[in-house]
Order: sequence, then structure tokens, then C-alpha cells
Amino acid sequence: KTTARTFLEQKLGDFGFYPIFVPEAATLLIDHRITPLGDAFSRLDFQRHVLAVSLALEAEAEKAAARVRHPKPVILTDRGIVDQLPYVGDRRAFEALLAEYDLSYGTASERYDAVMHMRTAALGAEAFYSNENNPARYETADEARAQDERTLEAWIGHTHLRVISNDGSLERKMKRLLAEICAVLGIPEPVEIERKFRVALPIPFEMLGAYETVEIEQCYLATRVPGEELRVRARTQHGVTSYFRTRKRATADAATRYETEEAITPAEYAFGRSFMKSGTRPVQKRRTCFVYENQYFELDTFLEPKLPYALLEIELAEAAQPVRVPPFLTVEKEVTGDPHYSNSALARL
Repeated sequence: KTTARTFLEQKLGDFGFYPIFVPEAATLLIDHRITPLGDAFSRLDFQRHVLAVSLALEAEAEKAAARVRHPKPVILTDRGIVDQLPYVGDRRAFEALLAEYDLSYGTASERYDAVMHMRTAALGAEAFYSNENNPARYETADEARAQDERTLEAWIGHTHLRVISNDGSLERKMKRLLAEICAVLGIPEPVEIERKFRVALPIPFEMLGAYETVEIEQCYLATRVPGEELRVRARTQHGVTSYFRTRKRATADAATRYETEEAITPAEYAFGRSFMKSGTRPVQKRRTCFVYENQYFELDTFLEPKLPYALLEIELAEAAQPVRVPPFLTVEKEVTGDPHYSNSALARL
């Protein structure tokens, strides 16, 4: 879910949304010594605190969504309150807990427009299951699998429940998640086959219709890990800058790479930027995202290095699917799969 948050923050921003994230209440409490471990709190009392904090955080997120100076806010919660049922352990006790806040099982479930159940890495991606990225996680892999099943069962019956499995790579899992969220939000579904075109300048932006602009700077860093690509990225949209660190490394399957991405602080970004790979420089680009004839395009114009062309990208459902490039853009040539047009190659220009 940590990777999903950074992924969705960027992708939904590209689509013109302003994502507001609600953190997991249980982790916040455990990090501050309100914990079900040991004998300080009973399991039920701990879940009572979790419910109170969850409802308060969600209420504040709704207030923020109403006040934000952006036309399309969307709230994403790390957990839904129905996730608590397996931890309470008894349906009747959970319903009694909900009743303390004038909620029923039905209203607790349907307060969410959609539920994306992301299968635990312990179920299908065991090599990547770890407690290290969340000190509040204390389950073994076997316990995580059992808890995952109970949590999914708690949501069965929700109008828009979707299960995001671990089939394939983490990148594929993120794309499936995004596709399901796009369906809920009513936006064109991004898929997996990419095509890239070199487009002549200047760009007639006035003909794009509605579009979103994102300023991006990314730097490729030196790393001692064989086969690893490490980069940091600063992403500015609507005057707000977010920072990310991405690691990609080879897996046993030569056709896929394992990718993790996390949000970082401005200081961490500046520190990483000071360790750029020898012979590279920051890539600075302006990304313009728009829809043309129900196709979602990303158009990158480059500020550093300053290039005499732009790159237009689209993701397709099938390799043979035709691409209807807007006629007001001049395509010089298709560069799909050409390594010379990758961002890492442009960083070496």
C-alpha cells in the first residue's frame, strides 16, 4: 500500500484529481504506544480507539475535500472501518462497537464508494512480504494470509468490491489497481501496452481542450547494487511539490523488474540529487495530460536538456489497437522501445 499511495498520488494527479489520503489509524495508535500488544489494552478497547480515530480522520478528510481549491478532490483511505471486524473477532461485538457511533454494519460498509482489496504480499508474492516497512505490522506470513482472507470476507456484499491479486509483477498490480479506480471515477482506463511518438514543436496547447500540467524533475543516482536503477523525482502540480524515490531491480524473470516507490522529504530529495550517476544531469520536463477521442495521452516537453521535440505517450489495451493521434500534433516518427528516448538516456545528453 505504501507503493500504491505514491503511485496513485502521481497518476490521479495526471488525470486532474487532487488525492487526499487518510492514514491507517491502527498504525498511528501503535506508533504512539496505544497498542493491542502486551496487556496495556484489551483487544476490544484497542479497536474502540481505532474506530474513533478512523472516523475522526475521515471526517477531517471530507472537510478538507470540501475546502480544497481544486475542482476534483478524491479521498483514499488506507483502511476502511469494516477492516476491523476480523480484529474484533466477533460480528455481534463489532456491530455493538459500531452502534456506539450510530453506525450499522451496512452503513459502515457503504460509506465508501468502492473498496480495493489489495492482497497481502504474503499471498502470491511471498518473497516481498516484510514487516520492515511498517513497525506496527507484527504478523507472520501465515498470519497475514489468514487475516487477509478474513478481511476480504468482511467486505463481501459491498457494491463495488474489487480484489487486486499478486499475479505478475508489482507494476502490474499497481496498473490493475489504477484501472479499477479509473472505472469508479469514470475516466479513461490506462492499461499496459505503451506507445511513444516524437512530436514536432511548437505544441498548439490551445487545441488540447481540458488538460493538466505537471512540472517534473528527475535525477538518476549512483547505486552499488548490481542491476538496480535508482532515481529521485520532484513533481509540482497546482503549486504543490511532492518528492519520490524509485528503485528498480532485476528479478529471476528476465521480462520483468521489481519496482518500489516511496514518498520522501525535500531534504531527502536534495541529498539524493547530490549523488547523481556520473555523466548524467537532471531531466526537467513539463508533462501535459489530456484526453482525445477517449484516449488518454501524456505529452512531455523538455526544459533540461532542452530538446527540439516533445514525446507523446499512450497506453493501449492491445498491441494491435489503433492510436488516433490528434491531427493538430505533428508526429515525426514513432520511438516506441527506442532506448535513446528513455528518460535515463536523456539524462546523459
